[in-house]
Amino acid sequence: MSRLNQEMLRETSYNQNELAQTVVATVPLLPPDQKSVHHGLLEVYMVQQEVGGIIFLDAPGGTGRHLMNLLLAKVRSHTKIALAISSS
Repeated sequence: MSRLNQEMLRETSYNQNELAQTVVATVPLLPPDQKSVHHGLLEVYMVQQEVGGIIFLDAPGGTGRHLMNLLLAKVRSHTKIALAISSS
C-alpha cells in the first residue's frame, strides 16, 4: 500500500460519532475568543458550505492546541480530511 493510500485510510477511519460527541461536549468550554474562531471557521465557512481551504492558526507555544484539536475533530466528524501542520 502506498504512503498516500495509508494516509487517506488513516484520515477517513475516524469514529465520526465519537468525534462529534467530543466537539459537542468541549466547544462550550472554550474561552470566548476561541469559541468565536471555532464557530467562524467551521460552522459557517468550512463544514456547512463544504468549502475546503487552508486555515492558519497562530498559537505560539501550543496555546491553541486544544482549539486546533477541536477544529480537526469537527472536520473529521463530517468524514472530511483535516491535517495539522506546524511551521517554525
